[in-house]
Amino acid sequence: MSFDLYLYCKKIIRKKKIDKVLKDLGFKFIKEGLYSWFVKKNLTSFKGCRLSYNKADHDYYVPRGTKIIFTSTTSAARSHEDFEMQIKVIKTLKKEFGGSAYDPQEGRYAYPINTIPKLSYREKLCGMSFLNFIDNIHTAHSLSSKIPKKGKMRKSEYLYRYSSNTSILINNLVIVYLVAIFEAFLKDFFIKYVETSQKAKEKIYQRTNKLEFKEIKDLLEGSISLTQFLTSKYTFQNLNSANAAYYDYVDVKLLDIWNRRKKYKNKFFIVREVLEELIQKRHEIVHEYKLDYMMNKQKLDFFIIMMDKAADLFDNYFLNKRKIRLNLEIFV
Repeated sequence: MSFDLYLYCKKIIRKKKIDKVLKDLGFKFIKEGLYSWFVKKNLTSFKGCRLSYNKADHDYYVPRGTKIIFTSTTSAARSHEDFEMQIKVIKTLKKEFGGSAYDPQEGRYAYPINTIPKLSYREKLCGMSFLNFIDNIHTAHSLSSKIPKKGKMRKSEYLYRYSSNTSILINNLVIVYLVAIFEAFLKDFFIKYVETSQKAKEKIYQRTNKLEFKEIKDLLEGSISLTQFLTSKYTFQNLNSANAAYYDYVDVKLLDIWNRRKKYKNKFFIVREVLEELIQKRHEIVHEYKLDYMMNKQKLDFFIIMMDKAADLFDNYFLNKRKIRLNLEIFV
């Protein structure tokens, strides 16, 4: 969720003066009355900070005599630094122009306390990869479509009548999409973790002492990085291959993480088995041109929710065993 912080100012302030204060803090002009702060270097910002201002319309909650209202805003998954700047910009404007700082979340005239953890570069890098994965799973939820119920029709009649239904096609394509985002996450997270781990890098050097000439040439010329070369040796769409990569260089057994029972509608399912079934369905759709004409919304939602549970298990492992925070959405 977004977080706002206000400054009620009783002065009429020239735009030129406001511009100077915000520029000195690193804010960039977006449009009239709106500025943005975002530092890309070292993943300082996750979502950045926005600052807007407008003339007071004298609503009941605005202090008497208020001429201008400044509003600093950050979004969910804000970084420690984003939130720090949100507070700092209001403090700086108050020092320069006076006024009263107001926290609408707490309903009081005060500055919030920045309790968001200051994360390491690895946590930020891996956390952003995990956050993108979660966002993609949520997208899958919005794509699933309802298809007509069978009613009293025989299965053969149902398949004949609805084999060309667009909802069935969409749901099958979502299966392909789910496996694609799963593969992309496992590969992206692996690369980012290895690139920020000295121990993992040492293992790479130890295990790549026997390379072919072309491989050495590509590495020396910089056409591929050492980590990219490493990932080419594994298939992250295959659970066994992905497990081998993580076990070799991250010291993590993915199959153990997902060899857990999770509840769905009063039944328990082993997450690893559901993931394997999902990957198999994708293979049938893409390589055997075999659509699942019974892939209704309920069946698809089962796979999406179990994918979400797999993400939770992955997140919990790294938080509890490696002390690495991945779920940036929990920060407020």
